[in-house]
Amino acid sequence: MGRLAGSDRPLTMRERARLEEIEMLEAELAELGDALPNARRLLELEIHRLRWGVTDMIDLLNNRKCKIRSKVLIPQDQYPGFNFVGKLLGQGGASLKKLQEETDVKMSILGAGSMRNELKEQECLNTGEAKFQHLKQTLHLQIDCLAEPTEAYYRISHALSKVKEAMTPDPNELAQYYSNQMQQFNVGPGVPQPPAPFPVMGAGGGRGGRGGGGGGHFGMPIGAMGGPGGPAGGGYAGGPMGGGMRGRGGMRGA
Repeated sequence: MGRLAGSDRPLTMRERARLEEIEMLEAELAELGDALPNARRLLELEIHRLRWGVTDMIDLLNNRKCKIRSKVLIPQDQYPGFNFVGKLLGQGGASLKKLQEETDVKMSILGAGSMRNELKEQECLNTGEAKFQHLKQTLHLQIDCLAEPTEAYYRISHALSKVKEAMTPDPNELAQYYSNQMQQFNVGPGVPQPPAPFPVMGAGGGRGGRGGGGGGHFGMPIGAMGGPGGPAGGGYAGGPMGGGMRGRGGMRGA
């Protein structure tokens, strides 16, 4: 408890308090068992937040560096058949690597379905190790930034704008998506449901500069077999399969 793992320097009072809180929460988690899954999930998330130094309070006056985190839902269940993960990754992870370089943040794809091998994913989850607890969460893109408060929030905002562009399908992808979905709609069993319309970036969407706002966004109802277009994007990383702060693109989990 007196020193950080891998470091010879003594713990600060703040670090000691954080480690003590983690130990207390882990003890509560062990006693909880599996009787209350929602309470267990919240405890696991809090332990993860504390362990990785994600702060819920910033020291703005002293401009102390803080770690800011944002989680972007990957709506695979809402838009089945559209490969958001592949679109974020790009070929060989090149698109995500570029995205991280442009925004100076770290990005990781986490949650259920973030590993290619479902059997391996379940094996990792069954170990109970803390690093695999994210697999209990919904599939998402995690964005982390460590910087002075105003700079950190600026980078996160910029990254969110770029990620939205990257996740939005271009006209060809959109037309193919609607075509595939309509075929299933016409021949699927049970009560047919039409494909969900994609929200599409409007004109002027994206970054508006350090002092300004971005452009608009609108949702467009689907057409016959096609659909509205949007700006193209590309890009993916991983958690245990992680990406880097500056150009270390992640690989999808083993």
